[in-house]
Amino acid sequence: LWQKILAAARNESDMVVFPEMLGNPAMQEDISQRLKRLNERERRKMPSLIFLPSVWDNHQNTVIILDKNGDTVCKQTKQNPFRDEVNGTGYLEDIRTNMVVNILHYEGIGRIAVLVCKDFITTAYMEQLMRCFRLTLIIVPSFSTGSYDFRQSFDLCAHDDCNVVWINTCAALQKGKEANFENIGYVRKRIGRNDDDSQKLCEMPICQGAFEGRCSHECLFIETIRGV
Repeated sequence: LWQKILAAARNESDMVVFPEMLGNPAMQEDISQRLKRLNERERRKMPSLIFLPSVWDNHQNTVIILDKNGDTVCKQTKQNPFRDEVNGTGYLEDIRTNMVVNILHYEGIGRIAVLVCKDFITTAYMEQLMRCFRLTLIIVPSFSTGSYDFRQSFDLCAHDDCNVVWINTCAALQKGKEANFENIGYVRKRIGRNDDDSQKLCEMPICQGAFEGRCSHECLFIETIRGV
């Protein structure tokens, strides 16, 4: 994780985003302390916002956002439970929502919200937040076996002047669903009147060895969002 953050810093990234469900409290503390130990020159080069992998604890699924100083900017919990079906029996993710939505204002980008996985594809919920707060960027950390529903929601946002960063993980890959993992993430940019729609969806291809269980663990995608 730390090496990915350093690589993002070398690419002069303003933000670095990780997937859902791969974090733990020790990881968050480790990254925070590493940032705090940097000298001033090193710290200036770090991404301004670091969206850590979400942590499951006490019936809450939480994304912790750090700044370059290692301090916690905010914690965003998942609000909408994921539903799954196994052998005809439905199961609901056992989360307890806290009804808190954090809106960050970042100069040059605008209003940012984190919608954790199912939150983004709960369409009425997502659209209400996007339009009420006039969001210009939605960060979507995911642990999902597919991308179709997310791509459908991308278009709603793009035509509503809102960019989306969706990042999944090959750890969610299930045998027989490889076709859903052609790309491990997307950046969907807002669409202006004179924009070519096809050029506004940026794909993050999965590493070649992932389908054989040989993930390189080196995936890092850099994308630029302009004109917010």
